[in-house]
Amino acid sequence: MTARQRKGWKVISSSNEGSCFVRDYSMVYYSKRRKTFPKKYCGPLCVFKSKKTAEMFVRKFIYPTIIVKCFYKPSPSKYVWKTKRKLSRTSLLSLPAGTALADSVTCLE
Repeated sequence: MTARQRKGWKVISSSNEGSCFVRDYSMVYYSKRRKTFPKKYCGPLCVFKSKKTAEMFVRKFIYPTIIVKCFYKPSPSKYVWKTKRKLSRTSLLSLPAGTALADSVTCLE
C-alpha cells in the first residue's frame, strides 16, 4: 500500500467477480492483486470504507455477492458518471452510506 492508497472493502458478484449491480458497458471485472481502473467513458469506482458498511449494503442485495478487502486510490470526484451516450451521474451523497470513490482498486482476496 502506498501513502496515497487506503484500505477498503469491495462488493463484487460471486459468479463472475464483476461489479455487483452494473450490467452495461461500464461493468468492471476485478482480479486478485491486480490494479483495476474505471472503463472508458466512466468513473470513478466505488468501494466501502469499512466492512460493516459493505455488509449492511449486501443485506439489501438479492444477487450472490462477496466482500473482499482492497486497497484503493481515493478519487477527487464527487460523482459516479458515464458518458457513452449521454451524461449520467450520481452524487456521492446518493450512494450507500460508507461509499468512497476510487480512481483505482486492488482486491487482495
